[in-house]
Amino acid sequence: MTKSVTQSLTVAFPPTNESMSDLNTHTSYVTKREVDLLPLRRVLVNRRRLRDSVILLNDISPQSMSVLLRIKHVALDFTSDFDGDCGIVPGARFVGRIPSSQIVASGDNKYHPKDKLMVFPYSTCWIQNSTHMCQNCLSAISSDLGAYETHRRSPCSHNLVYGKSLNGGLQDYVRVPLPSHSLVKVPESVSVHDCCFLFDVALPFLSFAVNVLAPLMRQGPTGRILIILDDTRKEANDCLLVIRHLQLDHSLFTFTDTRVLKEKPELTEKYNSKFQHVLVFASSAHAINKAVEFGGHASVAGLISRSTLALFRNQDQIISCPDYRKIYRYTLSYKDKFLLEQLLATLASLSAEDQASDTPPAPQSFEVRSKTAASSGLSLNSGLNYSTESVACSLNSSATQPSSKTPSIQNSVEKISHRFAREPRSPDAGRRHVSWLHCDQDLRLCSDDNCVHELSSRCHQTKNINEMLSGNCQLRRVFYTHRSACHVKLNAFIF
Repeated sequence: MTKSVTQSLTVAFPPTNESMSDLNTHTSYVTKREVDLLPLRRVLVNRRRLRDSVILLNDISPQSMSVLLRIKHVALDFTSDFDGDCGIVPGARFVGRIPSSQIVASGDNKYHPKDKLMVFPYSTCWIQNSTHMCQNCLSAISSDLGAYETHRRSPCSHNLVYGKSLNGGLQDYVRVPLPSHSLVKVPESVSVHDCCFLFDVALPFLSFAVNVLAPLMRQGPTGRILIILDDTRKEANDCLLVIRHLQLDHSLFTFTDTRVLKEKPELTEKYNSKFQHVLVFASSAHAINKAVEFGGHASVAGLISRSTLALFRNQDQIISCPDYRKIYRYTLSYKDKFLLEQLLATLASLSAEDQASDTPPAPQSFEVRSKTAASSGLSLNSGLNYSTESVACSLNSSATQPSSKTPSIQNSVEKISHRFAREPRSPDAGRRHVSWLHCDQDLRLCSDDNCVHELSSRCHQTKNINEMLSGNCQLRRVFYTHRSACHVKLNAFIF
């Protein structure tokens, strides 16, 4: 199944450029102390507090069938990433690199030190070498582990998720078992920000479309689909990426968000029972209650029995729906690793098109971008065990030849100017850095107590994260990059 992987460990810490000279001996010395350079992990004490803890050497020593990664980037959702078990390191979405200079082989894959490697957050019993595997994993290991359908039929039932039940990305190093099954290579042209933020809306949307919507749409005519987001200005591109990826007609979809629903109560009457499928990515109870009202499509015969309501956040809320509507409390699983790789390929294509242009793309509205996406889609990898053509044809046929009884609902997304490619994060960057998905804050994560944080508010330590937690921070997309400390050279004499 997987070749043995061994890796020698050399913990190489980044050298500081801020050396100082002794005035008497003229000997250069470094302001960092060795104790500050010990590998750290940030352990969850409770939902409002993290504690620094030293990583034991046994945890990062060479082991067979695994690879050691130095974590470079971690994305945090302050509304949900800190509700894991006490003693666990939070952070489900993180990207690392191999700290040694050697190429690591695992199965048919080779991992180079320069590769950007994401640890797929949703693991399984057979990957973690659990002593007592669930029945689904026992069934999976007797099938083709490289097939999407294997993991769709037999999802792991032990809920092994990094940052929840497994140590996540708020640490310096992590040891990953079975790298050929656990790691996802991030294409060079794809932003690590986008790679992490795909898990918020885009990947769940794609997974639901492939596993639930497509089979229903192959059964007959399709009504409209409503997508309720927390903020369309921040999350619409996530959905449009999937629409482009599946080559769908954008006119089938209506976007709205919690703010619009509250500010425009007249939408309640306009949307009441008008949508066959309602997908709720918003977390507010108000949005979920409105979703119940908007679904049903009772005016179109034959669609009622295929009406769905999908909840992707706040899944514990108790709701009451008619018997003909099926409720999905949808979560990701290991099978979606295959879909993530496909989305990354689509992002790589988008970034390649953007970087081939000498001028930045002009600002576009969400609706304009949606039309562009629908007319120039990319195909899914034929290696996956589902039909891309059937997904696209089912959706597009219903959109291009609507039933006379199908209501016409205008897209509720506001026409606002939105940049789909950010400027370089550093003016010294050799090429333009392209990100397609929204980021709330882009920060540095430092573990050196001697760091001069006053130089930049973008440099955080554990105490800063704790302050955000105690302040009930509601940011969903905070991106941290592990960096060396910010030091200053002193130009002063001490008498």
